[in-house]
Amino acid sequence: MEILVSVGMIIFAIAFFYVYFLASAILFCDAPVSLIGALFSFFCLCPIGRHKIHIGREMKYRWADCISEVNPLYVAGFFRKNASDKNMLSNLKGKFYCETALCGIWAIAFICKICTMYMNANIWKICDYIFGGCFVVVEVVWCYYDLYYKWYYNEAFRYTEGPDHIWKPFSNIAEYSRNPQFASPYYYYYYYRVPFEEIKNKIEQECTSQQYIFAGAYSKKEVHSIIYWKKTEKSVEILQLGQMQKYSEENMQILNEFFAHFWKQELSAEKQKVKVIAILCIENANRELRRHLLSLCYVDQKDGEQGRYRLPVVILHQEEPQVQILPLYSKWRGKKEYDEMKEEVSSILGLSTTREEE
Repeated sequence: MEILVSVGMIIFAIAFFYVYFLASAILFCDAPVSLIGALFSFFCLCPIGRHKIHIGREMKYRWADCISEVNPLYVAGFFRKNASDKNMLSNLKGKFYCETALCGIWAIAFICKICTMYMNANIWKICDYIFGGCFVVVEVVWCYYDLYYKWYYNEAFRYTEGPDHIWKPFSNIAEYSRNPQFASPYYYYYYYRVPFEEIKNKIEQECTSQQYIFAGAYSKKEVHSIIYWKKTEKSVEILQLGQMQKYSEENMQILNEFFAHFWKQELSAEKQKVKVIAILCIENANRELRRHLLSLCYVDQKDGEQGRYRLPVVILHQEEPQVQILPLYSKWRGKKEYDEMKEEVSSILGLSTTREEE
């Protein structure tokens, strides 16, 4: 099915380019500067030039067009008010304004072409440079917005903070990638038949023995959480255990609220590296969980002197109980911290004695 969709999109792109090229050649046949600008505008106006359509197996920006909380661009307010999946132009404000301007240039150029047919030919030559310059300026601005949105999208999966400038480690927790060239090939999976109460007791015992401090227990709706932490010379290490019936963005935001409450009390002025082991105990696996955490998803890190590092661990209790540790996206960024956290959580949960599958 995926192959058929990809083939269909490629055919659509070829047909769109053919019609677009033909229209450009007819309108700007005697205006070479405008013709070049018009042809380049194809990449701005064609849906394949945006994130709305993906080609092949590479879908890195899988959620860039989603009108929901899973899309950091939508949460940041970059979407226009009447955003919809049915819009022909981009839902992103900056790109939409540029695409509207390009359509306007096309319309004005068509009117000028009709008007100058019965006038001095030199006027159309002047218009050629004007329209060509307008095309280039708008296309450059469109490319700027395109690169900026991609940068912001990627950065959000490394680090996201709220309006209060507090880290939200449970937002944009995993990035989707089907390109093995850039993603770590290791996928950590363990059989794990341990009830939640036993997991909680085990974590409490191990954290106490490893000198973690109990920060507090939190509950809201169906979400329950316990936070432990310790401070070393080089970093602050946090372990947050979250328990819920099913995965949802609303429940993840509740975990962010618990984390923010802890942060304000203990780490309000923290400038060291912070490492968070996020253990999610989920009773029932649903489609959202598999799509946003377990479907070829990888965790990325914000590296540096004040780096922020996460290790998401999903424990499922439904059907075949298991533990899945999300692999690292980058082969070098945050790898040392990731390996340290993975070794620590393996020790805490006793995963070294269970069978691992890759």
